[in-house]
Amino acid sequence: MILKDNYLMGVIWTLLSAIFWGVSATCGQYLFEEKEIDAKWLVVVRLLCSGAFLFFIALKTQKNRAFLIFTNKFDTFVLVFYAIFGLFACQYTYYLTIELSNAAIATILQYTSPVFIMIYVAISTKTLPKKLEILALFLVISGVFVLATHLNLNSLNIPKKALIIGLISALCIVVYSITPLKINQKYGILTCLSLGLMISGVIAFFYNKFWNYSGVSDINGYLAVFGVVFFGTILSFSFYMKGLSILGPTKTSLIAALEPVATGFFVYVFLGVRYEVLDYVGFLMIIACTVLLAKK
Repeated sequence: MILKDNYLMGVIWTLLSAIFWGVSATCGQYLFEEKEIDAKWLVVVRLLCSGAFLFFIALKTQKNRAFLIFTNKFDTFVLVFYAIFGLFACQYTYYLTIELSNAAIATILQYTSPVFIMIYVAISTKTLPKKLEILALFLVISGVFVLATHLNLNSLNIPKKALIIGLISALCIVVYSITPLKINQKYGILTCLSLGLMISGVIAFFYNKFWNYSGVSDINGYLAVFGVVFFGTILSFSFYMKGLSILGPTKTSLIAALEPVATGFFVYVFLGVRYEVLDYVGFLMIIACTVLLAKK
């Protein structure tokens, strides 16, 4: 019974992370379209602000233990690797793929990450994926493909560079889903996530030349930024890591693919975006994946 309860909580944490990423995407779309905010500015703000907020909580609750990871050179290396090649690289390569192609192609390429995670887990554990996981993977990839293309293959004229960068973006998700598992258990999710976000934020600050961009200037803009930072980063990444610690990388990445559905719902409600029949087909396929995995 305890195992079932833990599994259910893992599903709930992961679902919440996907929903809050949907909130973040909606707020981000509002900032890009209505406030003409540059994505590079927003990436720096979300990483630094969320990292600082979470680290403040870590200091309050764990005090000096929040710095304990730096006493171990290997664990420090893992943390820095997780921050650079997981959190920062994922953000950068995703937006670069959009710049080189479009958001639809970037989304499809990034949601190939469960394939890589499934392959990694199969090799590392020397066990084949379960039939249910393979079916869920098919539903996720197919659902995202339908949403992004409406079955029009002509819209998938992917430049070679965009294809490579987009697949690297998917691999970065693998990095931040697998790399911190052991240090999370040793030092706590809160400490590792907050430090990872701050390190990646500092790198993004200088790499994106943050000082060259202007931010928001009115209450609606500040509220949207709050939505990206608090819901889309602090809560979503925290809940994703919590789900990850219970379900493991394969199931967590598949359930988190509910994010496009959550985004679709919020942009419909708050931004008035309307959908076609094929959009609903794609939504249902992704929801079916989540239902299959949650059924356990």
